[in-house]
Amino acid sequence: MAERVRSLDAESIRRRDGLEWHQVGLPAGRAVFTTRIGGVGVPPYEGLNLSSLTGEDPARVSENRARLAAAIGFDPLKIAVAEQVHGADLIGPSEGRSRSDAYLDPAAALPRADGHFGSGPDFAAMVMVADCLPVALGGAAGVALVHAGRRGLAGGIIERAVAAVDAAVAVIGVGIGPCCYQVGPEVLAQFSAHSAVARGRMLDLRAVAVAILRGAGVGEISQIDGCSRCDGERYFSHRRDGLASGRHGALVGGVA
Repeated sequence: MAERVRSLDAESIRRRDGLEWHQVGLPAGRAVFTTRIGGVGVPPYEGLNLSSLTGEDPARVSENRARLAAAIGFDPLKIAVAEQVHGADLIGPSEGRSRSDAYLDPAAALPRADGHFGSGPDFAAMVMVADCLPVALGGAAGVALVHAGRRGLAGGIIERAVAAVDAAVAVIGVGIGPCCYQVGPEVLAQFSAHSAVARGRMLDLRAVAVAILRGAGVGEISQIDGCSRCDGERYFSHRRDGLASGRHGALVGGVA
């Protein structure tokens, strides 16, 4: 029988300067999963919105990103970001920024990818989510972070991230739950090789991610419980709020 996935909730919560996030240790690094608590966003983006792509003032987003980096102790000039396209491509530590201040400039031109990997104290990265799963990984070759929606999961983004860092540990952040994620038969067919990942037309993205991680040889898997669509006080959700939805984020940072 497969080892159970460990749930991380209260034990992983951190708060500072009005912000709230989950923090989890990884081999050779640490992972941070933000909530929308805190920040300077205004309705409908109120809270710690980390993206301007859905209409928020870039200046507010930049302020939120700066506050987050200060609270979690990451150097904002070392945080790689990318233009996420719901794909399965990863970029390495030298490719994740068009310039060193891209994290603080939401309007910066960026490489297109949905995952990052790297190692050492000069590496950090962020992905943004609003129903898709953020998945952080750690292993002998460093840390990785992916934005894993159904397209990325079907396209192999987790397998690529596991291989990039020889991952032994994974942490899955909050995304849309099986209570709220109804899909069509063509989507269910993409994951038919995995058992117990759907009930009727309700797909469990987290169960899919766990199955893929197990299949790729990751032995230690943890998760932050919750559903982004159900919990509007703590999380943004595209399915709940439509186009005018903010984004929370996940970050990883390496250590020497």
